[in-house]
Amino acid sequence: MKFGRLSPSQVLPLAGMITPLAAVLVVRIMFGGGPAEAPAAMLESASALPADLATETQATPLTDEQQAAIDFLRIEVTPRPLRSPLARPAAPMVVDEPIVPEQFEPKPDDPSEHLVLTSIVGKGDRALASLSGKVYRIGDEVGPSWHLSEINTAERQITITSESGETRVMKIKTDEHR
Repeated sequence: MKFGRLSPSQVLPLAGMITPLAAVLVVRIMFGGGPAEAPAAMLESASALPADLATETQATPLTDEQQAAIDFLRIEVTPRPLRSPLARPAAPMVVDEPIVPEQFEPKPDDPSEHLVLTSIVGKGDRALASLSGKVYRIGDEVGPSWHLSEINTAERQITITSESGETRVMKIKTDEHR
């Protein structure tokens, strides 16, 4: 930046900043200066009371009605607390004793509802049963607390037994269209 010569793009921002300052200085010089001379400024002479206000005057005595009004206003009244019309009174909390249902042992889910016997292979102790795509032997668990207890190849059926002693017999479903 050369200080000898300023371009118009440098002069305009500089003039934009200097112009308001120059205007304030010109106004102060023309009309007198500053906040101390403003019409709303408090002067020492204005803070003193005028002589006629400074003298004490005798007050006229109060009438009986005026004294009664003052006495009425001085009575301490304890106002009742304000209450919102939308506020409801607090209802007492009633707690009922909880009803405890009788304790039942969960009944084991019956797996015969969702299992399908699809095939039986082998004989005797070596027989296998296919239930819903899985192969089981005698004694295997086919569902929660249900075990395969018997495979009857002659009648094409199996027996499953729960731990509580319930039994279900499942047969291979044949195609009814044959």
